[in-house]
Amino acid sequence: MKKNCNVVKDLLPLYLDNVCSKESKELITEHLKECDDCKNYLEELKFNIKSSKNKDVKSFQKIIKKINFKIIRNTIIIICLLFAIYIPVKYFCSNYKFPLEYNKELLILLHKDLYNEKSKKWNFQFSMSKMTNVYGISKEMYENGEKVNVIFLTAMSTPNDYLHNVGGGTAPDMDYESINPNEKMKVYYTTEDLEKIKNASNNELEHYLKNATLIFSNYEEYSEISCNLNNNEYKFNLTYYKENGQITNIENDDTLPQDLLCNSASIYKGDYKTIICGIYPMKDEVLNKVNNYMTSYGGSCTEKVINK
Repeated sequence: MKKNCNVVKDLLPLYLDNVCSKESKELITEHLKECDDCKNYLEELKFNIKSSKNKDVKSFQKIIKKINFKIIRNTIIIICLLFAIYIPVKYFCSNYKFPLEYNKELLILLHKDLYNEKSKKWNFQFSMSKMTNVYGISKEMYENGEKVNVIFLTAMSTPNDYLHNVGGGTAPDMDYESINPNEKMKVYYTTEDLEKIKNASNNELEHYLKNATLIFSNYEEYSEISCNLNNNEYKFNLTYYKENGQITNIENDDTLPQDLLCNSASIYKGDYKTIICGIYPMKDEVLNKVNNYMTSYGGSCTEKVINK
């Protein structure tokens, strides 16, 4: 009997796991009916297995809790670090201003009152590929004893604005009304600090002028344009600014379509020879339109430039 008990006890773990043979299972079942010692051993074995499982589960749960705590702690640390980086970066991108290098997209236009030729107003307009804020200051200088209004302009952008592909505007801090269009004027583009230029001495101002780009002056040139079409001659005269080519006066013999000479609302003055445009176009723009008009009908034009 003792021998059978030893065999049964050896087989009990397999019996519990239900992996022993059918014959062994029947043998153990019949033996347990008659042997209290083996039956008690089986119960003890069941209890030990259950306790071991519970212990393993508790150990596993402790490990999971530790892992979860570390994940939560590290996640909070990462979020705090990202937030700590995001705030100064966002502030920097929205508020740090840097000057843009000059390019020829910058426009400077002279606006006129259509019904009052003497009423003029400078308006420095910008059409740049990046979103910008425009700033400007005016300084008075003298050349050969004659006063010259020297204007420094700069276009500033922020990292956020620079990502936008549309820009432009006017210099809001410029006192345009104080600038007399009849006085000589030069406009420079600079990347220097305008406050430093504003408070600069004459010697320092010379330094800033050398490092700036002259983009406009109100020194004028004069062109006489003659066109021939079907043995008929058409003439008109243009007065324009030398630096950027914006027209300041158009004299027409009333034979060319008016929309070729003005790109905005316009009126004739008095003798129907002088045209006043709301915003005067550029010389090249007008010449291209007239040439295209003439060549489309088999005509041609010639230009004679007269320096004033």
